[in-house]
Amino acid sequence: MDMWVIDTRKQFRFRTRTLTAIATPVNNVHPNVIRLNMQPSIVQSVLRAVIGCMPSAAQVWFRSSFPEWTLPPRLVLKKMKKGWDDEFDTEKATYAKLHSLQGVIIPKLFGELRYGNNTRALLMSDIGGASLATPEGGMLGLDEFKRLIHQALGAFSHFRITQDDVKLDNFHLVDGKIMVVDLESVNEDLSDEDFEFLVHCAVTSLSEFYERNQYGFWQRGLLKIATSSKVFTMFSPPYSTYLGMTGPITSPVTNGAIENIPPVRSSCIHGPAHGA
Repeated sequence: MDMWVIDTRKQFRFRTRTLTAIATPVNNVHPNVIRLNMQPSIVQSVLRAVIGCMPSAAQVWFRSSFPEWTLPPRLVLKKMKKGWDDEFDTEKATYAKLHSLQGVIIPKLFGELRYGNNTRALLMSDIGGASLATPEGGMLGLDEFKRLIHQALGAFSHFRITQDDVKLDNFHLVDGKIMVVDLESVNEDLSDEDFEFLVHCAVTSLSEFYERNQYGFWQRGLLKIATSSKVFTMFSPPYSTYLGMTGPITSPVTNGAIENIPPVRSSCIHGPAHGA
C-alpha cells in the first residue's frame, strides 16, 4: 500500500476549539494537502442543537463569528510548503478578495491554523468532485470542457484576477461545473483586455492538455468510448486520426492516479497583442 493513502488520527487547535480528525493526504502529487474526516464531540453536538433553536439572524452571526463550532464533517487542510510564505499569504489574501465566490467557484475558506510541527495551514471546505487530471474528471466532450472552464475562470472578471498556475490538477469537476482549487499564484489588477486575453490563453492551454490526457487515458484502457450514430468526435486532430472512431466517453476505469504534467506553454506567454 502507498504511504500516502494511510489514515492518521490528528488533533489540532482551530480558534476556540481543539479538532480531532482522521487525516489522509489527498494524493501523492500534493502531499501538503490533507483530507480531514472530522470526529464529532459531545460539546459540538449540544451546540448544534442549541444553534438550531436560534433565530435565523442569530444563527448567521454565530456561524460567521465561531466557524470552528459549525464545521462540516469533511474538510481539506492545505499546509504551507517550506519556503512558500509569499505564496501562502497570496492564497489567503485572494480567498478574502474572492469571498463571494467561496463555495461556488472556489472552496470555502474557514481560516488559518497551525498544524503538526507548527506549520501554517489553511482550513477549507472539501468540494469533492474529480480532478480534471484524472479519468473521472476526463469525461467531458471538448466543447463542453471549454465552456465550463471559461465559465469558471470568467467568474473572476469582477475582481480582475486570474489564476496563474494553469494545470489540470488545479481544477475539479463538481456537480456539472468546474471549480478552482489553487490560488497561490494569481495575476491581479488586470485591465479588461488583459483579463480576457489571459482567460483565453488558459482555456486554450487547458483544453490542449485535457484532450492529451483523454487520449492517454484511452490508450491505457482508463477511459471507455461508446460508438454512436451521433456526430461526436472525442478527439480533434491529431488525436482523432489515431482512433478512427466517434462516440461519447461512457465511463472511467481508474485507480485515482493524477497525471502530474506541467502546464502548456504557448504563444500566449508573450502577452496581449497590444504589447502591454
